[in-house]
Amino acid sequence: MRPNCDLVERLEDESKFRCNNLNFTEPLYEQVLGYFSTVEAGTFTDHAAMEGKSSVGPRAIPWPH
Repeated sequence: MRPNCDLVERLEDESKFRCNNLNFTEPLYEQVLGYFSTVEAGTFTDHAAMEGKSSVGPRAIPWPH
């Protein structure tokens, strides 16, 4: 994980080491998550609005229960 190297003087030693000794690149990929709901459930614009709701996924993906 890339620390905020603009504030290196405020970082812990491990983060300072990463800032001073590693070259960071842009991510190789970004993970995009999509959520679907029924029309009756409405549209969720943030995770807090989903609290207490049930989530489902395709049968091919094993979901923890």
